[in-house]
This record gives sequence, C-alpha cells and structure tokens, in this order.
Amino acid sequence: SATSTSTIIASYAAGTVSNTASSGSRNTGGLVGAISSSAGGAYAVTASYAAAPVSSTGTANAIIGVIASSSTGTVTASYWDISKTGIEDDSDSNAPEGKTSSELTTPTAYGTQSTDIYMGWNVDVDGTTGNDDPWNFGNANQYPKLKFDGMSLSAQTIAPPTDYDTDDDGLIDIRNLAQLNAVRHDPDADGEPVGAGAATYAAAFPNRDFSAAGKMGCADTSDPADGTADCAGYELMADLDFDTDGDGDIDVDDSPSYPNWSPIGTTSSTAYRAEFKGNNRTISNLTMTGYATIYHYGLFGRLRQGAAISGLGLKDVNIDLTTLPPAFQTYIGSIAGYSQNAAAVRSSYSTGLVKVTPPATATTIGGLVGYMENGGFFTSWSSADVVIAAAGADAEAGGLAGTFGSDGAGNVAKIVASYATGSVSNSATTTLNFAGGLVGTASATTGATSWEITASYAAGPVSAVRTAGGLVGDIGSGANITDSYYDTNMTGVSGGKTLRELQTPRPYSGIYRNWNVDVDGDNNSDDPWHFGTGMQYPMLKYGGMSLPAQGSLAMGAADVDRNGIAPTVGRMARVCLTTGPVLRERGTGGQRHQPWRWSRSTDGVTWTSISEDGGGTYEYTPVAADEDNYLRACVAIRSSDARSGGESMMCTRPFPPVQGN
Repeated sequence: SATSTSTIIASYAAGTVSNTASSGSRNTGGLVGAISSSAGGAYAVTASYAAAPVSSTGTANAIIGVIASSSTGTVTASYWDISKTGIEDDSDSNAPEGKTSSELTTPTAYGTQSTDIYMGWNVDVDGTTGNDDPWNFGNANQYPKLKFDGMSLSAQTIAPPTDYDTDDDGLIDIRNLAQLNAVRHDPDADGEPVGAGAATYAAAFPNRDFSAAGKMGCADTSDPADGTADCAGYELMADLDFDTDGDGDIDVDDSPSYPNWSPIGTTSSTAYRAEFKGNNRTISNLTMTGYATIYHYGLFGRLRQGAAISGLGLKDVNIDLTTLPPAFQTYIGSIAGYSQNAAAVRSSYSTGLVKVTPPATATTIGGLVGYMENGGFFTSWSSADVVIAAAGADAEAGGLAGTFGSDGAGNVAKIVASYATGSVSNSATTTLNFAGGLVGTASATTGATSWEITASYAAGPVSAVRTAGGLVGDIGSGANITDSYYDTNMTGVSGGKTLRELQTPRPYSGIYRNWNVDVDGDNNSDDPWHFGTGMQYPMLKYGGMSLPAQGSLAMGAADVDRNGIAPTVGRMARVCLTTGPVLRERGTGGQRHQPWRWSRSTDGVTWTSISEDGGGTYEYTPVAADEDNYLRACVAIRSSDARSGGESMMCTRPFPPVQGN
C-alpha cells in the first residue's frame, strides 16, 4: 500500500515466478504480485520489462498480478515477453503490452519514433536533472541490460527461448533423464505441463518458449492461421542410461537418481496419449522395485488412445517388483503396464527382466506390455525374461503381453511380424493362471475376429503351474492366428516347430512364405524380416538393434543331431557365431578367459557359470551335472565392435533341458 507515489523505473525481472498456493488471493505478476494504495497514493511503472515464466493457481499477469480497484497510477513503455512468460498480449493497446522475444531483442538503441518500443527508455533514475542513459541494448538478439550497480553486462545476459523441437516435426526433444521424467507432467504432449509438476517440467526444459505461437519451438503446421504451435509428442535425441555413473548399480549415486522409476501416467487421467518416438535409440537399465500405491508398471504406467510408441529399445530392464498394493489387479511391462484403446507399439524391443513377487493380488505381466487392448505390436520383440514368482492369485504372463485382445466393437488387436525369446514363468497356483511364449491370455469381449497374430514366433522356455502355451497360454474368443509358430524344443510345449524347422529358413519360402507382410498399414509388403544364414531364427530389420546382436543375440543354437532334440549328457552341443562381430581374443591381465563361456540353469532364468575346462569354445559336451538343466553359451566380443566401451557379451537363447544317458 502507498500514501505517496511508488515507482518502478528502468528495471526488469528474469526469474521464474510460480505461485502454487491452494487458497487465498494467490496474485502473481512478473514484476509485482499486487498493488493497492490508499490516502491518495499512486503507483508508476516506467521503462521496465518481465521475461520469465509466470504461473499461479490464482490470478497471474505478466507485469502486475492484481491492481486493487481503489488504486491509481500509470504503466508506461513497459512490456512482458509473451514467449518467456507464457501470457498472451491483451486486446487493448495500453501499456503494459506483450511483445515477442524477437521484438524485445532486436533493437540495439533507444527508440526515436513513436513506433519504437524503447522510445522513452532513456529516463531519469537518480532524481536529478536530466536522463541517465541506464540501458545497454547489446547486439541484436539480446535483451536490454542495465549499466548500473556493478554487475557485468555478460552476467546479465538473458538467453532467448530455447528450441526444443530442433527438427520441426512437432515432437519435443528428450536429451536427458530429467526431460524423460518431466514427460509425466504433460500426458497429451502439447508442451503445457499440468498440475503440481509445472516447476519440475520447467526445470527440465529451461528457458522454453511459453507462447501459443512458439511453444517449445514446435512449428505451427496443422493450421498456420490459428497462431498456435503444434507439439504432438516426444522423441529421444540421445541414448539414455539410468546407470549414470557407470558402476553397474542403479542407486542413489546416480544423478539424476532414479533407482526406483515411477511410471509415467499411472491413472486414466494421467495416462500418456501421444506419440513417443525412440528414433532407434535406447533407454538402458530402467529399474523398478515397486510402490505401495501404484498398480501399473513400466516406462509408462498407462497408455491411452492416441499413444504410439515406435523405434524404442529398452536395454537391460530390471523390473523386479516386491512392493505392491495389497489388492486390485496389477499390470506390468517394460514399455507399459496397461495399454488401452488403440495404442500401438512399433519397431521396439526390450531385454532384461520383468518380474513380480506380489502379495495376494491378480497380476498381468508381459515383456513389452502387461495388458494390451484394442492396440497391437508391429515389428517388435522382447528377449526379457518374464517371471511371476508367487503362489496364489490369478495371473497371466507372456513374452510380449500378459493379456491381449479387443473389446470387439469394431476393433481388432494385432501382433504382426513380432517375436519373443525370453523365458516366461508363472508359478501362480490358482485355476486362472496362464503363460504363453507371446501372450498369456487372449480374447475378445464381442464380435468375430477381434484379435490376430500374424507372421510371428516364440522361442523361449515357457512354464506354468496350470496352463502353458507355446504362443498363447489361453486362447479365448475372436482368435485368428496365421503363419505363426513356436519352437517346441525351446518352449517345452508340444505341437510347435522343431529347432531345425525354424532355424534353417530361406527368405519368404517354406513355413515363412507368407511373412512378407504389410506392417505400416499402406497395403504394401514391407520385407520386415532378415533370415540369417542358417542356425538362426528370423530377425527384424526394424528397431535399431544390429542384426548380429539381435540374432539370438548374435548366435544361433543347434544340438548335435540338428533335429531339434535336446542335448544329451555325453553328446556334444554346439553354437555358431554366424555373422557380424569379431571374437575377443584370449584376455590378458584381469580378463584371462576364453571368448566362449557356458552356463547352466534349472529354470532358464538364473544362470550358473560352467568351468572353462571343456567350455571355452563353441562346442561343449554336457556332463552329469547338466542333466535336467538348460544350457546357454555366451561369446565375448572385442570392445571395438561393441556399442559402448569394454567387453560386450552376446548369448544364445537357452538350449532346452539336457537329457540323461
């Protein structure tokens, strides 16, 4: 309040102003929150500006939040930056006025014409006679800076808004974990954060353009006349790794520290519903252990209509949930826990572990998505091991999805040109529990053909206390499965194809003659598969992982007689590095091992190393200790051939359990 004239002259504010109070007046302004006066007092704001985000749960204005009705005063030659503050210009031409960043940064001197925005800025600031030349306008593209009080001009420099859509495709760039984390506050991906996460979002995308016309740097493409930018999603512009310090542990030493990732969008209202483009880049070491109030787990908790995930690789996922709510259905996948209403996953993959040891609650778990309805998987795959390690409660587990299907109301869910090779294990004991190489359970609510599996396969161990299927654990209504297979020997489920049948293909012939399918919806065949050189399963050309790394993780496995029969004690098992990387030579110093390493497992999930004696080459003869165990071979690749420094290990899909003599 004032009883005499109060003034702001030749001043500016460039720091974020945010008021998140839940009650009261909550008045917020770029320069002043509120003005009131009494007893004939007045105010004056002259030759000043604001150029920073201004937000409030109450009234927010770019210069002055609220001017009390009883107050009198003037605002002259003063402005706010529309792009910086996020507040559009008002309809009148009276000061203060909103200006674009370009308008505020282009002038390099005081104005001389009435149309010059800085005319009148050479003002008297010390109260003596004459103007004091307080401003330095710098070069073009710089905001005005003050010459007073000793701070250097360079230290005062305010950066113009940052472009976060550098390729002008309408997708906001993600270059670090903080920006990935901030996506949760913008579920419709329009560049406008919602709720209490506005400050987190602003910190992850500093100095962004707030204006409708230039928001985040996205172009106005759909309707240039409306003056509104068209941000419509996010895209990875760099590989990300949750192991930020590279020590192999995702813990509090990592910065930003996300040792227990909170999924993006865990409710219907916060579900992600826009494009997320991976650009064939990877997110490594995503780690989750669980929360007491969250039911949907993955990079995304929930996806809704409009969501489209493409070109995303999730490497070395470590979802091992032990803390979960005590009731209600829980949905878990590496990419998303729950996907509904036509959300699609294209040309994406996951490796690692997706595991849950829940309390007495129903569970749906998949290598890519836990529950997929009315959407689908196209040219996508997973080698992640999928494990339900708990008795009791209904449960579904699948290599790609735990539950898959459609509501039948004109919607058809699809799996096209996709595969899964990780082990799928479901130890739940209730009647309604299923495990499948691709899908745990698939069905439709109504309608005829409502879900399809086309030109796809599964080739990892599948086990369940109740029901296990090579492709689908429980096949419900609305099914149409065509030209899709599972490896009987690898899955352990009878009725499929042998290892020999699946690993000696010729391109688009024999059992694969109908595999040159349309995957992008343009009604043309897209040649999605690479068939290797024998002893390999088909591999996908999409998603960014190299064919050598993808093909059985560079290797194909075969038994001694090449007829798909499990290895036998005393008879040789072989693997073959068919193409691509160069074997690492026998190590020196701390790496004095052979390039080949064999290991055994009782469940196809947890592996125990076998001594290098007799196991240092691509051939190994199983011994008595291997009986009833899976076998696996890994090969060490020279670091120069790996995507990152150090030794790269590539492993076969596991051999089926070794038989006795």
